[in-house]
Amino acid sequence: MILLIAACGLSLLAAITVYLASPNQQIQRKPRPKKTSYLIAVLAVALAFVILLQFMASVAATFLLVTIFMVYWSCLPLIVATFYHGSHHNHAKSMRKKP
Repeated sequence: MILLIAACGLSLLAAITVYLASPNQQIQRKPRPKKTSYLIAVLAVALAFVILLQFMASVAATFLLVTIFMVYWSCLPLIVATFYHGSHHNHAKSMRKKP
């Protein structure tokens, strides 16, 4: 059970690093470097896949990872828009000079 949670955590790490490399992400001012982010994501997905292979066949593990990524990448922008988007714009407004 702990290994399955670790596989989900690794896939979450991969999804977040890919999201942070996107120019449309709303968490940081600049996107993270793509090569580094993609390398971390590939390693995390590979490790998660190896962990999942301990519990299920390769086709099922692949389907599970694809499904997990669909959920993460569907929910992540909504969560970011809810919690970070307003604070980022409020900070930008406070940095402007008033005439």
